[in-house]
Amino acid sequence: MQSLIYQQNQELEKAKESLKQIYEAKNAPSGVKSLASLRYAAFLLDDGNRSEAVKVYSAVNNCKSCDNYIHDLAGLLMVKLWMADEAELNKEDLGSRIKKVEDGAKVLKYNIAEQRALFEIQKNNLEQAYQIFDLIAKSPEGSMALKERAKDGLKMVIGMGFIPQDSKQV
Repeated sequence: MQSLIYQQNQELEKAKESLKQIYEAKNAPSGVKSLASLRYAAFLLDDGNRSEAVKVYSAVNNCKSCDNYIHDLAGLLMVKLWMADEAELNKEDLGSRIKKVEDGAKVLKYNIAEQRALFEIQKNNLEQAYQIFDLIAKSPEGSMALKERAKDGLKMVIGMGFIPQDSKQV
């Protein structure tokens, strides 16, 4: 709470330090700690410290007692940071790391899957990207906006030259 007061009073360094203390605390309640950690990671990003923000997101994503949405949100934000980092994109294990985050997700599973599909496009794995977008588009879960983006993703993959199995000549 104190960090919000600091932030409203434009005392951003004090707000960041207050959030950092909660993030580093061993005995903070998981709900308070996870929310403070997400806010702390935002400060780190504002400071250009992406690698530390990824560590914070990873800690929240690995929290077993955190709220499912917060857990998944941290994972999604971590994946998005990886996707925006050229060095990460060139690492061989990035696809499997994204899949691991996706597999551990409940609430935002398909949002994370969407990121994996975009990664597969970057790696020119069009069949894999198509399968992921198709799964999202046909899923009974997920928002309509996400499903529409998945349908656009399917069109994009086809536009890149992929021919779906059901369209191929036998």
